[in-house]
Amino acid sequence: MRAPDAPASAPGARPENAGRGRTAVALALALLAGCGGRPSEPPDGGVPPAEDAGTADAGTAQPDAGADAGGVDAGSTDAGISDAGTGDGGFSPAPHAPFPQIPYQGGPTLSAPRLVPITFAGYPYAAEIAQWSGWIASSSWLATVGADYGVTGATAAPLVVLDGGAPTIQRPEDLAALLAEAFDGGAIPAPASLAQPLYVVFFPPDAGIAGVCQQVFSYHAAGRYEGAPFAFVLDADCPEQVTGYPETEQIELTAGHEIVESAANPYSTVDGGIGWQLTDPASPWWAPGAGEIADLCEGPVYFDADAGVYAPLVWSNRAAARGDGSPCLPSPGAYFNASPTPDAVVTLDGGASFTVALAGWSAAPSPPWGIAVMADFGDFDPQPQLPASSLENGGDAGVTVAVPPGTPSGARAVVWIGSYAQGSPDWTSFWPIAVEAR
Repeated sequence: MRAPDAPASAPGARPENAGRGRTAVALALALLAGCGGRPSEPPDGGVPPAEDAGTADAGTAQPDAGADAGGVDAGSTDAGISDAGTGDGGFSPAPHAPFPQIPYQGGPTLSAPRLVPITFAGYPYAAEIAQWSGWIASSSWLATVGADYGVTGATAAPLVVLDGGAPTIQRPEDLAALLAEAFDGGAIPAPASLAQPLYVVFFPPDAGIAGVCQQVFSYHAAGRYEGAPFAFVLDADCPEQVTGYPETEQIELTAGHEIVESAANPYSTVDGGIGWQLTDPASPWWAPGAGEIADLCEGPVYFDADAGVYAPLVWSNRAAARGDGSPCLPSPGAYFNASPTPDAVVTLDGGASFTVALAGWSAAPSPPWGIAVMADFGDFDPQPQLPASSLENGGDAGVTVAVPPGTPSGARAVVWIGSYAQGSPDWTSFWPIAVEAR
């Protein structure tokens, strides 16, 4: 996510813009998918789910905007504070709320998917996508980000280019039907002929994909062929002014996002079996249709300078449990964040407001960094007010949120608190605050 109104220059090794534009948060709405063999328990090394933090009932408290909410009794169940201890040179990350764990839900996964990249005649980036697909399969990226979820790597088939232009796709079922027709005609290898196939379909600019560039940019889902489920990804080429990224970078990032999520949760849209996903609405990190392993790591991305390709960061339960740096892999380097208290869903009466305390913390000594607020994924405008513009390790601030009068009970909004290096337009990290109408 890109920090609102931040300076325009971004440091670091990555070329062009290093982070996702505001609308890229919509990736978290990606449709679900599933795949692979069904393990009976989490893969070795998995971290058990953290205890649920519960729901904070803030009543009708209305502290002034920007006030320190640490002393306000929100009626919450305390989610606990993570203290990472003292690092080298006596530095210690300031105490902060723990990161969540993405639980294993018992559904199938793909331990080593066979990627089948597919596009249509005239697609302008066929060569780049063929090269990127081979890189995804041969690099260490997928094994690194999939390790916590039993995904050990992948292989890639040659790029399939279908004759004719891209058809109109209104629903995931339409793409499943298109693939089934190509299986029948032999244009694409059928699922039964491959071990753990994952079909990745790249659509050209201005393709007739209903609502995708206005909503999610890409998604993963599943279909059935000859009685067996198969997983697929739809990856769109959306305009740069919509995504905040140059075309090829957006295409690679969104495809990587959906590939790793599909490997961890491939068939849930056809058999209801969920693999790895956060599904508890009592968690502020949950949002409808989201909570998969790449959804929680929007912001910084991975760039392989040797290959010149991009891939997303992915949530690691192990790294999240340590709590002493980024919960996302590959590690983005310098890490800092702002965690809220209470770290639970804040429930308010219509017309009420509440100030959530923010605690700044960093993984290593760091100069003050910028903080910004963004409301998204909401049933209503929570009217966030964040008077502070920066934090440092051990510093504090407050963000005031509200529920407008007349808001229906159960309506929810999410406020994202983003942290970014001074002088950079890109968020390094974020933490969600969920607000619900009583």
